[in-house]
Amino acid sequence: MTGDLSAVSTEALQDELARRNGTACHECGRVADYLCDGLVLTPFGTFREERCDRKLCDDCRHEASRVFFCGKDGGIESRDWCPECRTGGGRRALTEAPDAP
Repeated sequence: MTGDLSAVSTEALQDELARRNGTACHECGRVADYLCDGLVLTPFGTFREERCDRKLCDDCRHEASRVFFCGKDGGIESRDWCPECRTGGGRRALTEAPDAP
């Protein structure tokens, strides 16, 4: 984005900043407020002990469930999936090389 920014919407500026600082949605590039909670499936058919963690905006996430916590520190936590994990029932195949140990 260059030139006169006075005609640019606040949402467009936020999306551009998200792309530049690595907080953009994996699917559409807008500001991401969620991480995918799906599991990663290795080519050998075993689950890694890691979440998918793709960044997702509100429109691109699929809220799979909610967990309610009681007590002084209670609250609500959502379980969100990216489109690929949603298709796989909360799991996606490993498409990139695994991290080195």
